[in-house]
Amino acid sequence: RSAIDREFPELSSFTNLLYALDGEVWLKMQDGLWSCIIAEEGTNQGCPLSGTLAAIALHAVLRPISRLLDQRAAQRLAQGDPGDDGFGGRSNLLAYVDDNNVVIYLADALFFLQEFYRRGAPKGMHLNACKTRIMTSTNGESALPAITHRYGPALAAEI
Repeated sequence: RSAIDREFPELSSFTNLLYALDGEVWLKMQDGLWSCIIAEEGTNQGCPLSGTLAAIALHAVLRPISRLLDQRAAQRLAQGDPGDDGFGGRSNLLAYVDDNNVVIYLADALFFLQEFYRRGAPKGMHLNACKTRIMTSTNGESALPAITHRYGPALAAEI
């Protein structure tokens, strides 16, 4: 709500109206009886704003991480490391509602994951380990020998 109040104040009144009370989630139990649980966090099932609210929350986490990644790339470039793109290894963080796709310089992979957990976990955001994939190569061969050679065994072990 603080992100909405700060960046999208026109949504504040509507969001407050929708979420003045905790949502009720009704479940049909195995015996056929209905039971209700109170949703104390997240968005209400069927809420027309749920996708927008998820995107606002994800943006609030990813934007500062993106800035830090840009700083890391600029620092590498200033130190003479052009990275794989000629710009110090800049990253590209893309988010689609509640999913994200990150194209990241391998030297920043662990940093990104640590920052995402540090900033996202307090907001209830977690990477879904069953759906998360980290691709380190585009040719079917392990990139770890090249990473070890260029950056040393510590980064290769982290990856």
